[in-house]
Amino acid sequence: MSDNFPEPSPLDQHDFLLLLYFGAEGDDVARAVRRAYQDLSRTVYRVGSCPEARPLAQEVLRSELAALPSRDDVTNQGTFDAWHEDVCRKLSAAFATAGYTSFRVGQAQKWLNMALKYIYVFGETRLPGYARFYRFCHVPIDNIVLNSPRFYGLAHFAEAWSRITEYSKYLAFQVAVRERFPHSPPLAVEFRVWQQEYASNNPGHLQLTQRRPSPESLPKPSEDLIRDFIRQERVGNSIRLSVCQILWKGSHEPRSHWRQVMTLPAETDAAAMIKAIDAILHDGRYFGVCKECNERLPAGWMLSNRLCHRCASTNHGVVF
Repeated sequence: MSDNFPEPSPLDQHDFLLLLYFGAEGDDVARAVRRAYQDLSRTVYRVGSCPEARPLAQEVLRSELAALPSRDDVTNQGTFDAWHEDVCRKLSAAFATAGYTSFRVGQAQKWLNMALKYIYVFGETRLPGYARFYRFCHVPIDNIVLNSPRFYGLAHFAEAWSRITEYSKYLAFQVAVRERFPHSPPLAVEFRVWQQEYASNNPGHLQLTQRRPSPESLPKPSEDLIRDFIRQERVGNSIRLSVCQILWKGSHEPRSHWRQVMTLPAETDAAAMIKAIDAILHDGRYFGVCKECNERLPAGWMLSNRLCHRCASTNHGVVF
């Protein structure tokens, strides 16, 4: 007797795509939260030194999102914004509790906003109770959004999106989006604009240009990058410069390893030290520049010499 296998329904097809993108582990909210972390993980420098940070924060976010449908006090834009700010602060506090004190508003908003976006990808049938919040949701801020002509003139950030520290400045961007698109939910605007920008920048398939960028077009290394990934150590009559290399055990388990790359005389002056550090930052063995987000990152966070893991995942659907 043979089994009967019916043709997959539209719901079956949707579930199949969800399985491919979000995996099978955990409930649907947990799957959305886990996948959303990948959209910012490459900006969380050296979090591997605080192994309890991500699991603790991940549970905070999962719990907050799971409880949202039952929140009777979140009924309008103002109360939703207050809830959003509170969750962002709780995420930063969770990281700090585990010893990681550099988790910023820019990273928290990306995690929370992308998790909400993914919850709506699952749909009201699988995750009931979230539909009433859709019109209040925020635009996830990243380079694709900030570089879109649709959002020109709305952002006034002096730092990269992941380095935003003031929630008031972040919220000012969200208010400006609402004022520019008064008849559309902001997340609906982002949903369309992001796809349009992706399609225009990636016609058909992933293409990496081989044109060498001019020196003035390359990003200047941030103080965070130098502080977190280059170490100076005085030993006897010399100064040793070491680089923190990101190594991967499987696709989701980074570990850091310090490698000595240069030795200088103990009397090396500040100008010579800056030059030496700059040479390390421009050494392709240790750092690279992503052509899409224009960020200088450790080589361990680069998929190729021109594309970082985050942009590969966000812009091209690469799953790690």
